[in-house]
Amino acid sequence: MSANETATERIYPGETSTAGELVALADVFGRAADALIATRTPGSSMSTAPFRLLCIHAIELYLNAFLRNAGQPAPAIRGLQHNLAARLELTDKYGLVLRQKTREHLTAVSENREYLVSRYAPDAAKLSQLNRLQATLTEVREKVLKKLSKPKPKKSARALVAVRAASSAA
Repeated sequence: MSANETATERIYPGETSTAGELVALADVFGRAADALIATRTPGSSMSTAPFRLLCIHAIELYLNAFLRNAGQPAPAIRGLQHNLAARLELTDKYGLVLRQKTREHLTAVSENREYLVSRYAPDAAKLSQLNRLQATLTEVREKVLKKLSKPKPKKSARALVAVRAASSAA
């Protein structure tokens, strides 16, 4: 670190983002995707690339928000890179329930590397149908928002006393 560089300048972008901030950003990407779908040229997979990229990124951000809210540290989430299937496995631990079809789609998006393909080879053959991407984005958004709106269970005073007693006895 140079003499002029502070510790806060070295924080990875998004490191300190809250779940609410990630949801707000995901909402912006989702709205941008909605606006772009109307600009596509029928029969041109290249014209759908921006829509695809924005949908996938919005999905990733919603899952990140859920994981941050569940207590996953930002560096651990960042380590997943753009792998939606890996995020899906983690969300299972915290109770995010998605339809089987959506789960299969998220896995396929990862296996087919659609995030990269949308950026660099949008004319590839194995891409999700546009309505499937929209449906997945809608479901992930709705289910994440529902989970985030529920208050986290609080430990009762009795449970805290029992935990303290058990730890002091050890």
